[in-house]
Amino acid sequence: MDFKNLGDSNYLLENMTDNVWVLDMETLSFKFQNQALKNLTGYTPEEALARPLEVTLTPASFKSLTNAVFDSLGRLKEGTADSILVETEVYKKDGSTIWLESSLYFFQEQNRRFALGISRDITRRRKAEAEKEKLLVRLQATLAEKEKLLKENKVLRGLLPICSNCNRIRDDNGVWHELEDYIEARSQAKFTHTICPSCAKLLYPEIYKDG
Repeated sequence: MDFKNLGDSNYLLENMTDNVWVLDMETLSFKFQNQALKNLTGYTPEEALARPLEVTLTPASFKSLTNAVFDSLGRLKEGTADSILVETEVYKKDGSTIWLESSLYFFQEQNRRFALGISRDITRRRKAEAEKEKLLVRLQATLAEKEKLLKENKVLRGLLPICSNCNRIRDDNGVWHELEDYIEARSQAKFTHTICPSCAKLLYPEIYKDG
């Protein structure tokens, strides 16, 4: 397949902002890349043609893409035209990555199978989606914490049946609990023990004779 002698079509390909490429499905090697690739990744088309697909994509994207492609090629072999839309993470020349959304169209020529791809940069969209997902996780955590606090502090709301003699509290199941145990089990409060001034005078009158 010769892409160098396409006349006006070649001019259009080289001046597109979207990356257009052709991949040989037998060897997983690129047969064509237009100039838009350099703006996206820093690699020239010539450099990209020398790089196999496996090192062009991140490992996770390579696996997901090849799985999707070979599944589609199975249908192509049966004589049905097929195309897919995929998102892949691609290495740039400086070592960083970008996300591309690619429309892939499959065809055969001289008993060889090829994929024609048209890719555009969706890195900003992916970052926005990731940030949205983080915010949703944080919101869910906040709501869960709020619900937990409401449940833990239900002891502070409503009427509590408390024994007027021993001060034990009856729960919803009719079980009686020590006051400290009941509150600690249903709130974040922890009890420490001391003596209030009134009780101190009763217990230790010799210390508080004139108090």
